[in-house]
Formats: sequence, C-alpha cells, structure tokens
Amino acid sequence: MLEERRQRIAQSMADAQRVKEELAQAESQRQEILTKANEEAKALIEEARTLASQLREQEAQKAVTAAEEIIAKAKEATRADYDKMLEQLKGEVSRLVVETTSKVIGSTLSAEDQKRLNAEALLQLGQNTETSSK
Repeated sequence: MLEERRQRIAQSMADAQRVKEELAQAESQRQEILTKANEEAKALIEEARTLASQLREQEAQKAVTAAEEIIAKAKEATRADYDKMLEQLKGEVSRLVVETTSKVIGSTLSAEDQKRLNAEALLQLGQNTETSSK
C-alpha cells in the first residue's frame, strides 16, 4: 500500500508537471496570438491613416481644381462683359459724334460722312482702349 501511494504521488506530481508545462505552452501561444493580433491591428490602423491621407489629398485637389475652374469662368465672363460694354460704348460714341457734328455743322451729314466720322472715332477709341488696357 505504501508503494501504491508512492506511485500515486509520483503520478500526481508527473501529472502536475505535465499540466504546468501545458499551461506554460498555452500561455506562450496566447502571448503569440496577442502579439500577432496587435501587429495586425497596427498595420490596419496605419493602412487606414494612409488611405485617409490619400483621400484628404484627393479632396483637396478636387477643391483646387473646382476653384480654378470657377476663376477661369469668372475671368471669361468678365472679359465677355468688358467686350460687350466696349462695343456698346463704341456705338454710343459713334452716335454722339454724328449727332454733335450735325449740330455743329448745322446740317445733316451724308451717309458717307457718317461712316467716315464713325470710322475715325472708332479708330481713335480703339487706340485709347489699347493704351489704357496695357
């Protein structure tokens, strides 16, 4: 009976040692899994940051492009308005030149005289406009 008891104690100690080793191995695997999960999480976070940065850059570029388009359209519209106003001004100047000349001379100008005066006035106005836009 003593021998049986020694064998059971030895078996219990061997079992305890085996359980202790299995626990150590399980702890080691748990640590390995946690380390791997942390590394994967860090990689995912870094990837998310990179994608967010790229997205911000793309959105910023879109905003710059949209702003440039708005500026270009505004310049185009301004130029069109300027050209339209210049044409209206030339017409009004021509009309005033003919009207003033007719009043000064005291008679109605012929169509040929009107054309000549209009051409001269427009030529003069065009030269003044070119020097003022430079």
